[in-house]
Amino acid sequence: MWIRAKQRIGMKDDVVFKDIRAPGATDAARRGENRKHIQDRLAHMSGETTEIYIEEVFPDVSNIDMDLPWR
Repeated sequence: MWIRAKQRIGMKDDVVFKDIRAPGATDAARRGENRKHIQDRLAHMSGETTEIYIEEVFPDVSNIDMDLPWR
């Protein structure tokens, strides 16, 4: 099924399923999904491992609070 899905969208052959696990977990977390559910989907025994996956893949660049010039 994975090979057919990759072929259907033109994905490179060297991309493996585990390459999309961490970005998928990060996207789920950013949508506000329950961390325990994400942990279960990743088959992690520890929530700490899941947090590493989520934080290392797409860390937030910055949280800068500033007035915009047109206000």
